Amino acid sequence: MIIAAGAGTASVPGSASAAARASRSGKVALNKPGAAASSVVSVRAWGDNSAGELGDGSLTGQAAPVPVARLSGVAAISANGRHDLALLANGTVMSWGDNTLGQLGNGTTSANHNAELPVAVTGLPKAVAVAAGGEHSLALLANGTVMAWGDNSNGQLGDGGTTSSDVPVAVQGLSNVKAIAAGDLFSVAVLANGTVMTWGRNSVGQLGDGSNTDSDVPVAVKGISTAVAAAAGGQHVLALLANGTAMAWGDNESGQLGSGSMTSGSSNVPVAVKKLTGATAVSAGYDHSMALLSSGAVRVWGDNGFNQLGAPNGFPSGIADSDVPIAVTNST
Repeated sequence: MIIAAGAGTASVPGSASAAARASRSGKVALNKPGAAASSVVSVRAWGDNSAGELGDGSLTGQAAPVPVARLSGVAAISANGRHDLALLANGTVMSWGDNTLGQLGNGTTSANHNAELPVAVTGLPKAVAVAAGGEHSLALLANGTVMAWGDNSNGQLGDGGTTSSDVPVAVQGLSNVKAIAAGDLFSVAVLANGTVMTWGRNSVGQLGDGSNTDSDVPVAVKGISTAVAAAAGGQHVLALLANGTAMAWGDNESGQLGSGSMTSGSSNVPVAVKKLTGATAVSAGYDHSMALLSSGAVRVWGDNGFNQLGAPNGFPSGIADSDVPIAVTNST
């Protein structure tokens, strides 16, 4: 089973286990009895459903998982704020939930066009990965380019403007992309050469280019040349490097960069995540971060106000944050 939980994980082409971001209002899970995408039994969802984000044809919230309707042959899933995406094995993309800013990509906009059942994203060539941002969406195409749709108030669609779009538009200047991730108002792409490109909002340095200026086209993250995956949180980014370490940039109010200091505030250039080796995957929540190690153990850091760090390291109240990675209790 693959669960889109937390806030952002890059989707990697060719990996049926690549699930992206999670909703702050609910979760979606992909039931996979076997390795082949065609063997997926169902997608299930639970939590808030006020915009139809559970995809079950209703607006009723659910405390237990319910099947998402109209889906088969699902290869990957992604969820954020109040909308969800499903990548099918044939390369088409389905979406459901909130559509206030066109984030479903089906040619309609406004809350009156929210979808309580999955609808097809229109005008999209064969996709190999998807990522749901706060109110925008990304698709990585088989040819290594990226298309985006939805809110574009901060340039997060990367098309050179700030006009929102209810159908996919091409992200400018990108090729040879191997993974994507989407934050609240910004987007991330990992290239085949190990560099990372970002675009959109940059108020706390989440673009990692050394500035705090928004960009409506992709810009290069400074100092990274060996990235293999990335994850986007609310306002921060993690990059997994080929040597099993990680770099992070953006907001650090709760220590989510893992740099050993919350007092230094945000960083507009990548900093090393301390005390982390042997990482094989990373994921970013809104204000916290996670890494899966080759041993099967999990490391977490950042905000712990809702026990999202697993109340480890002698934090019985589940309140104390951590600015360096710590072990999740009972995770193997």
